[in-house]
Amino acid sequence: MEDLIQEHIVTSYECGADHVLKPECFMMFCQEMAERHAEGNGFGFDWGFSRHVIWVEVQANYEFLKRPRWKERVLLRTNTGAAGPLKARRFIEMTAPDGTVLARADLQWCLIDITTRGPVPLKKVGLDIMAPCPAITQPLQKLAWPADAAFGEPFPAPRRDTDFNGHINNSAYLIWVLEHDPAPLPAEPFAIQLKFKKETQAGEAVQIAGAVQENQRRYLVGADPVRAEVIIETR
Repeated sequence: MEDLIQEHIVTSYECGADHVLKPECFMMFCQEMAERHAEGNGFGFDWGFSRHVIWVEVQANYEFLKRPRWKERVLLRTNTGAAGPLKARRFIEMTAPDGTVLARADLQWCLIDITTRGPVPLKKVGLDIMAPCPAITQPLQKLAWPADAAFGEPFPAPRRDTDFNGHINNSAYLIWVLEHDPAPLPAEPFAIQLKFKKETQAGEAVQIAGAVQENQRRYLVGADPVRAEVIIETR
């Protein structure tokens, strides 16, 4: 399966006040690249919907080596392959025009039944894809969870964070933990790992608990049940 390579010029609304690309926007780039590549190879959203299944991301590892600035031109490259009977794995790199790697992602996806929300084996829908190349990121080793960690006050999942799959977009979990952490990150995020455990619908009550250890922070989103786990490591 051929790689998909696309050019992008960083826009103002993808950047923060420092004119640098926000981490959650790279996550959105990855989601869009995944759909474009899947669609170009015949197993995108429309293919899945016709078979009563949709692609759902279940785990994501990101590394940020140098985030581009507003108006900079970047290249995005992706490929994919099977990671097992129930999962596909996708790699994405963002580079400068000279080939310097700026950021990369190692993502795991599964197909779920639209009605039951249960996983569907790839071969059950006639999808037979090759195994991917070796991993390009290293999963984070999560810190111990303290016994006295407490969840904060609940808040409703914002409607603006709903995506076309009908649930809260994966990038929103990163935005939420950063917005609700009373202590700002001491430095730029170098690596981010997300594990998605249960979908969240707009309006559902969400709580966040966090723990800090040296240059790493770990968050749980949703108390009962836990919807996602987020780990952020700074330089």
